[in-house]
Amino acid sequence: MALAGSAFAEEDHSSHDSAPAEESHAGGAPHWSYEGEDGPSHWGELPEGEVGAAAFPACALGDAQSPIDLGGANAIGLIVPETHYVAGPLVLKPNGHTIEVTAPPGSDITIGGVVYDLLQVHFHTPSEHAIDGEHAQMEVHFVHQNKATGQLAVLGVLVKPGAANQQLENILHEQSGDDYDHRIGKMTFDPNALLPADLKVYRYDGSLTTPPCSEGVNWNVAATPIEAGQDEIWVFQSKMGVNDRPVQALNARPLVKPD
Repeated sequence: MALAGSAFAEEDHSSHDSAPAEESHAGGAPHWSYEGEDGPSHWGELPEGEVGAAAFPACALGDAQSPIDLGGANAIGLIVPETHYVAGPLVLKPNGHTIEVTAPPGSDITIGGVVYDLLQVHFHTPSEHAIDGEHAQMEVHFVHQNKATGQLAVLGVLVKPGAANQQLENILHEQSGDDYDHRIGKMTFDPNALLPADLKVYRYDGSLTTPPCSEGVNWNVAATPIEAGQDEIWVFQSKMGVNDRPVQALNARPLVKPD
């Protein structure tokens, strides 16, 4: 996610003591970006305040970080999340690192019998996850949270060039530059329009892909990509910039690929 997980840090949508949702600059957290001295290779050393301790230590010290290369799968299994997404007004939320859409109320996903409410959807160009070293041109992150535990679950969907996607067109139509205000547009947002027909997923335990890089995130990445027009993908990247965190080491984690 830029998680929480997104060309952006994930926001905390809950009071639970769990990984915050993507995007967090509250409490004097340092500025971070995707390049230069405050880029991904330096996130773990950025200080809290001018001379404080590291604000995001997990970004450097965590051993269950995201994204990863899915080509390193070490187990096989059939995992198919059950999505229960509903359409609603297209609501954009200001975010300095990505384009973020607020989820319509009443949308959720069930993974392994656990229900997670959909909080928001955001985008990364190019994709954050790779398969055997190959990145897709874009990735969609559906960020969810369990009400009881506060745990986050992210569904990632890779995007390849192909047929135009009307839902992405609607988002681009409503998004008017980097300083747009939180608002309800005239168009509808249907999360289902950004899902592949086959929702078999790669599954692993990971982290937010943006500071603070909190771990304990239930990651699921669809094995089947969706399509978007090449021009649509280019426009998303022109508005967001390059906002992918490099892939992280799998270490000893199980990574299940669909059979």
